[in-house]
Amino acid sequence: MLRFVTKKRIVLFVGFVLLLGLPFTIIREQPIQTSQEDLNPYKEPEDPAAAYLHKASDNYFYREFDAGADNYRKAIAIFEERQDWPHVASTYESLGDLYVWARRTGDAEKSYLTAVKYHTQNQDVLGQATALKDIGDMHMKFENLEESESWYLKSLEILKEEHGNRVFGSVHENLGQLYWKMERMAEAMEAFMHARDTYGALNYRLGYDHMENVLKQLERDTRSMQNRTQSGSTQNPYHNSPPTQP
Repeated sequence: MLRFVTKKRIVLFVGFVLLLGLPFTIIREQPIQTSQEDLNPYKEPEDPAAAYLHKASDNYFYREFDAGADNYRKAIAIFEERQDWPHVASTYESLGDLYVWARRTGDAEKSYLTAVKYHTQNQDVLGQATALKDIGDMHMKFENLEESESWYLKSLEILKEEHGNRVFGSVHENLGQLYWKMERMAEAMEAFMHARDTYGALNYRLGYDHMENVLKQLERDTRSMQNRTQSGSTQNPYHNSPPTQP
């Protein structure tokens, strides 16, 4: 009798375990339904110009430079038809950025200068200065330092009446990095101080603190260069590269 009760309990337990696992078995056997929207949750914009910009951004990400340039130009054509000149200008800047990554510096410079033309037409001083700064950034990226300096100075010339803005600070910051690379330390110090003071006036704390740290490092590097000169060394093993932006 005891043996019969034990077997009955075992059978009931096994049955209970099978019932618990049955729903999961059914779920696993059901096919998973997926749609294109599930795979790509970011819907393409309905506006055709925005859709081309969306595609160009994807091309940019995947380094599909020719396709990206083509999509930027299609967006520009739509903006021109609408006479939406601010978007024409900003899209030419994006096209210039793409060409920089493709290392097509001639095409990049033409795109940035076209952006300058439209920004001028729109009386957008900050836009003009930013596009000129972009050309300076490109030349510094490829170590064309004298060429880079000339474009930064052109950007500052545009901003001679517009000092209280982030673009003014950013141009001075990049100019300071350029002078540091060229070991023109006094000019680098002056440029960084302009950037720091501009950021401080704008309550841009991150930029201000970064400039403070840069200036301290520049002072250390300047002392190192002075020691090198006094010792007669022709190479400074302690020379630091300019720090990047935060």
